[in-house]
Amino acid sequence: MSSAAAALCAELEEACWNSPASIARAYPRATVNGQSVRIPIGAIHCVDLLVQYEMEMVVVVFADVTAKAPGRRRAKGGQSA
Repeated sequence: MSSAAAALCAELEEACWNSPASIARAYPRATVNGQSVRIPIGAIHCVDLLVQYEMEMVVVVFADVTAKAPGRRRAKGGQSA
């Protein structure tokens, strides 16, 4: 798993994503919801990212076992139950 994480870090440093489609092309298994991105790593791990497309910036929000991942952010305007 450490080699997969190192490879992803290297790829993120070089990423030039300017749209959700550019992420989907690079990571077909990723879940892209606007600026929020989840990339699965192996069977049980994932990395959650926050992407600012205009500035081509990526922030790692979470990286660990998928079961420990915080809930996905709601879309703007969503209401709590």
